[in-house]
Amino acid sequence: MSLHLKDNEARLRFVNEIDRNFSVLAPAGVGKTHSIVQRILALARANQPSQESALRNLAVVTYTRKAAAEMRERTLNAWAKQSGAGPSGRDLDHVFFGTIHSFCLELIKLHGHVLGLNGRLQLVDAQDPLLWEDFLASPVGMRIQSTYPQHPWFSKLLQFSDVLNVAQKLPAHYNKSPRADAAPRALDCSAIENYEPPKPQLNRGVLKVQTALREWQSAMDREGFAPVGFVPFKTGGESFMELCHEVFKPLKDWAGAQAMRMAQSMRVSFKEYCAQQGWISYEDMVHMANSVLDHPAIAQHFAEHPMRVILDEAQDTDQAQFRLLLRACAIDPDLTARSSRGLSSGRFSMVGDPQQAIYSSRTHVGVYERLHRELVECGALEELKFQVTYRCGEHIVSALNQIFPSILSTTKPAQVDFNTLAALPDPHPGQMVRIALMPQSPFDSKIPEPARAHYLADALADWLAAQSLGDLRASGWEDVAILCPRNGWLDPLARALEKRGLSCQVRSKQSVPLDNPAHAWALALLAVMADPWDGFELIGVLREVFGLPDDTMAHYVEAHGTQEQAALQIAQPPAESDSPLGQVLAQLHQLWREVSAMPLASAVRAIFSQAQLIERLNLLPIVNLDKARYTLESLCGRAAIAEVAGLSLVNFVKELVDRCEVSIDEASLEVGKIQLLTCHSAKGLQWATVIVPYFFRPIAYAPPRYPELLYSERLDEAQLKTDADHIWPALERALEDEASAELGRLMYVTMTRAKHSLILVDDRAFWSGATGSSLAQCAQMTLGGSNHERFVSMPASLTPEAVYRDQIPVLHRPHAQPPMACASALQIKNAQRSSKNFLAQVLPSSLAVHSQPYEMQPSLAVAAHGPDYGNAWHALMEALPWRGTPLEWDLHFEAHKLGFPSPERASAEWALFKGADFLKFLEDPMWLIRVEVPFLAPIAGQQSAYQGV
Repeated sequence: MSLHLKDNEARLRFVNEIDRNFSVLAPAGVGKTHSIVQRILALARANQPSQESALRNLAVVTYTRKAAAEMRERTLNAWAKQSGAGPSGRDLDHVFFGTIHSFCLELIKLHGHVLGLNGRLQLVDAQDPLLWEDFLASPVGMRIQSTYPQHPWFSKLLQFSDVLNVAQKLPAHYNKSPRADAAPRALDCSAIENYEPPKPQLNRGVLKVQTALREWQSAMDREGFAPVGFVPFKTGGESFMELCHEVFKPLKDWAGAQAMRMAQSMRVSFKEYCAQQGWISYEDMVHMANSVLDHPAIAQHFAEHPMRVILDEAQDTDQAQFRLLLRACAIDPDLTARSSRGLSSGRFSMVGDPQQAIYSSRTHVGVYERLHRELVECGALEELKFQVTYRCGEHIVSALNQIFPSILSTTKPAQVDFNTLAALPDPHPGQMVRIALMPQSPFDSKIPEPARAHYLADALADWLAAQSLGDLRASGWEDVAILCPRNGWLDPLARALEKRGLSCQVRSKQSVPLDNPAHAWALALLAVMADPWDGFELIGVLREVFGLPDDTMAHYVEAHGTQEQAALQIAQPPAESDSPLGQVLAQLHQLWREVSAMPLASAVRAIFSQAQLIERLNLLPIVNLDKARYTLESLCGRAAIAEVAGLSLVNFVKELVDRCEVSIDEASLEVGKIQLLTCHSAKGLQWATVIVPYFFRPIAYAPPRYPELLYSERLDEAQLKTDADHIWPALERALEDEASAELGRLMYVTMTRAKHSLILVDDRAFWSGATGSSLAQCAQMTLGGSNHERFVSMPASLTPEAVYRDQIPVLHRPHAQPPMACASALQIKNAQRSSKNFLAQVLPSSLAVHSQPYEMQPSLAVAAHGPDYGNAWHALMEALPWRGTPLEWDLHFEAHKLGFPSPERASAEWALFKGADFLKFLEDPMWLIRVEVPFLAPIAGQQSAYQGV
């Protein structure tokens, strides 16, 4: 059924007008991914054979690898369902789906030679303490440490470790130099020493500070560099403390500026050291990619062959990243002329939602809003707004539209405006309720917050245990989520739920690093076979897998590389084949040619086997060989599944890459378990029921470590707060405003995750006397807030299942039949995974126990008769008399042995096959054995064939 949505025109324009640039404002749940996929398909349908670059130059950039993988999968699946003229699925393989940093890496790999980059780049975390230890141990780092005490006062006030901490946290793109004030020769403290308090009760506090001041002055006058720090001003009355701040502020400002200058210089030296080591951070990657585009030849290339970019999650993109993407599309990012003249149509579109900008540590939402406004005003982009959410029920949408205009408003500092939502005409209107929980007895105000949290967790678990899934309007417990703003708040809830027999799953961000050498080597080798021109990946394979030294590769490139063609590639035969490097390149080239014509699963097995990955991994001292074999077998199994799904080797490699370093997603859900997440982790997810506890609990922040770096991207200002008494009023107020504004947007993300039931826990009785910002205060639902009346007037209980069912129109069927139970998408996924436990697909080659390889070769051995050998085994197993006796099997093998390219090897592997324990089960007549053999039969008189099993 087709619905006419109120934002239908905007959706159709974004999908179909592929020759125009758009900036789409897409609130929560409006189906932006679907619209992006449809726009990609529209580009594909419009693509003509003579316009192949339209797809080859298309880049779909999003925030996470998981989102990019989902986008690519949905695009390929949607294209497979459509018919008509257009490119094949393999043409869509050329579309780039990935993160901004993956995009930068591709750009550097293709054009980094203009900067003298040799491809030996290792991605690192610029804040990794181990990297900084290596840097400080280098000659440059030792020189920096030896020259640290540049001024006797400074070295007593701030330690080298303080400056190092600032250098590690300093934003890479911040290059403003602090004021170069001269060092104070003396500090006039006479006003503090002679101060007389207006009230006698303040005498003690003033005297305490004056005594500490005299001790501080004495320590500063002593020779040497022993740390002294600053005098704390905590007593003596407000007027006295203001005087102390005024006297010491020039000294603290000077010390902070000195530390900032040293930190900036140290950061530059650190980046240069990393570049020499071949290390690159995420921030440096964007900077380096922009530097590549600065080169005149590369700039001219993109001017003549601009890219098309569709940017998702644009609100999380920073200024340097925006600049890079626009330049890749041949669009001037400065747009100083305020004119659309010369701007190409259809090259750049972005989709974002400033209401969901909850990662201010990475970029401030003002960057996106400013760019959106400037591009729209100058005519480079046209603004479109999506309004209809496919997620939240009508009652939830109505409540959100009443609550958030007072929370999300540009009348507040650092905040964005609320975009009104519209609901689908759904018979499931949803419910938003307030559940009031009370402690069993009144709380003493001295009870610490952790204890209160446990009491609340017990009360919520008791309430939840008394509810049915029908009341919650959820199909299973895995479709119920409890969201909290802090990760540490989840543990008490998990324990309380488990005590009452309610299983739960605490989901926190996890990554899957490539610390498994078998996986890393296999993935690198597959990547080279998927893209034989990828010299960047090939260098790593030659170095790590085949042990070839860098100088050998460098000499080869100097001797045979040209401007038009890279020397290191396997798409063509090597320039020389007598050297060790040439022999490996020739063998890899031959292997690439062979596997290019194979089915995916066979190709992956051939690559691993002929590259002798197991034998090479066995030479590493830290490798567990059993784990390595299991890893390679797992990859072969995944290749078989991917082959059934119709994936090419290129797509299979992309899928493997996307599964590295990804966060826990919906596929890792455990059926029947309540989901516990932080509000940040919930972004991009949805559930039938969302419960928000700790609603009135103050959200505390970790105490700062001084000196503390204060940085506001919105103000483009950074200052160093040397101690708790060192105040930067305007900057600190701006940071507080930004934190408060982000909490409001986090509240929006939290409350837009529910499809059917949104439950706010009124737990104010547990937090009486506690102070600080809370979700309730952020939502202005505390006493005196603009949404307080709406909050207390919400329904106080869930709608019973019977009443809820009465609201749904009954669809009368022509024939009476019992209702069919509908499985959720998650249940279907689990059923597919569990199906492997019932019928096993066993390959004959997997029955043998390969304790040692049949024949070890010192280098890569590519069998010339590899395909013939595999075909002989297939023919043997196809006609094997499985219902006969083992003796009949032996006679059958002897009759076919001479058909193998190597009868000796075949005999050895047949013995291994016969020795497998599993084969004893096959001798039992209870087993039904079916042999499946693929066939390809030509159709007479036609240029086509039947393919089947």
